[in-house]
Amino acid sequence: MNTAIRRVAIAAMVMVVALLLQLTWVQVFRADELRADPRNTRMLLDEYSRQRGQITAGGRVLAMSLPSEGRFEFQRTYPTDPVVFGPTVGYYSLQFATAGVEQTQDAFLNGSDPRLLSQRITGLISGHTPQGGSVELTLDPTGQEVAYEALRRGAGQGPFVGSVAAVRPSTGEVLALASSPSFDPGALSSLDPEVRAQEMARIEQSPDRPLLNHATQQSLPPGSTMKVITTAAALEQGMGPETPVSGADRTLLPGTSTYLENYAGQTCGGSTVTLRTALERSCNVPFVELSQEIGAEAFTEMAEKFGVDGTAPDDFGIPVAPSGLGQMEDDAQLAMSSIGQSDVRMTTLQNAMVAATVSNGGVRMKPQLIKTLTAPD
Repeated sequence: MNTAIRRVAIAAMVMVVALLLQLTWVQVFRADELRADPRNTRMLLDEYSRQRGQITAGGRVLAMSLPSEGRFEFQRTYPTDPVVFGPTVGYYSLQFATAGVEQTQDAFLNGSDPRLLSQRITGLISGHTPQGGSVELTLDPTGQEVAYEALRRGAGQGPFVGSVAAVRPSTGEVLALASSPSFDPGALSSLDPEVRAQEMARIEQSPDRPLLNHATQQSLPPGSTMKVITTAAALEQGMGPETPVSGADRTLLPGTSTYLENYAGQTCGGSTVTLRTALERSCNVPFVELSQEIGAEAFTEMAEKFGVDGTAPDDFGIPVAPSGLGQMEDDAQLAMSSIGQSDVRMTTLQNAMVAATVSNGGVRMKPQLIKTLTAPD
């Protein structure tokens, strides 16, 4: 009898300990993961009962929360050109979670960020529901609108699928980050399920991925803009603007039987031209041949100095794809990489940073999108 009771007691104790361990695991170690899960409707109800902070740029409100009637106390709205800023600002949706700045700065916007602890304590004591903090972006609204309008107009064949990035060279502040096609974050954040469903259906029907920020999330071959980095590597090797280089219309790729030509098979202005002329005319042949003099090591080092190192900038404010040289296993790949082909991949943002670095006298600044974070008070 005592043995049976003892066994039952031990089993009960084991189950209680297991239950306590499980609760600790869920409530402590998985708390953040469960809180951020978009299926957690309880957290959504809690967040929509608070006034989420604003997202602003250049004195204009890009995102804000307004009082609402019904089940949710507040609704997220995007009062300033939502389609123009959509891929960067993102959306805050009951059904589709978050994206863009709304996602990366979510903790600060909803008030749960550790830096807003004093605000939460004050709200707890006073009985007021705590508010979220506000985020100011570096974007210039006028520049952003001009950039998006240029993409929307296209070249007479309909809107471009692409992006524009503009950077202040001296600080790294991103002044424009336009992406096309875009979407309406206000529709995705609507409290009306039909409005949300219609906008998502429109997005899913587009083969050009409107939810993708083409300026930061898509790495593509940079092409001739890579010649800026190749030229910098050549200058580092002791060459100068007047150094003579080949002006031929074509050249044999090293280690192959394949010829590479200049654009339209043209010469670069003569049998021999200067490095300055080769860069101005963006000729392929001289840079392919120069790459062999520069060497893979020096070329790679210069690319890394410009930020083309296979990584993405930290804490930028929205997701950024890495930019890098990729594989460069032989002289032919080095030659193609020198003109931005082969495995070289670069985002529009990174390409803008290359131009900004040159404009800033060779000093590369860290790109920044988040200008200031402001508490509710």
